[in-house]
Amino acid sequence: MVELHRNPYFSVEYDQDYFSLTFGFRHVIVVPIIENDHLLMIMAKRPILGCSALEFPAGGTEIGESSESCALRELKEETGVVITDCSRLVQLPSINPMPARIKDKTLIYYVNLSMREYESRADHDHEVECLKVLNPHDLLGFVTSGEFFTSTHVSAFFIYLACAEKLSITDHIEE
Repeated sequence: MVELHRNPYFSVEYDQDYFSLTFGFRHVIVVPIIENDHLLMIMAKRPILGCSALEFPAGGTEIGESSESCALRELKEETGVVITDCSRLVQLPSINPMPARIKDKTLIYYVNLSMREYESRADHDHEVECLKVLNPHDLLGFVTSGEFFTSTHVSAFFIYLACAEKLSITDHIEE
């Protein structure tokens, strides 16, 4: 394997007819649900797209940071919601965003928030345009309209829906 490029975020490698990307950290996505009813989402500023994208709080681990601590840090930075107890996180099945080029999986966590926790949140960071509170049915509509298009976040949403019964969450999609 030959490393062709490296920067602080990733490296590009070549090995016998294929290129791969390697990240120096774990990626995590947090699916925050308010009162087992509504999804807390962000409009993340994405300059490369020329627009903001509807996403869940997400990011990468810092040196020496656990994936659970990263999930809670990203939740705080991107939504202003402070949760300090990692045991409140429920790990959902992980995903691989690009198996032809990336070997690591993105970890997905679910956390249920109280309305009080949501309402007492601090300001979010500068990388977030605004917060959105959506019911799952409306988010499904955003998938079909193309307004919710970030692949790993769409996958996290469907994994959350698939696991909802196991998590004792019922009646999430109402007609």
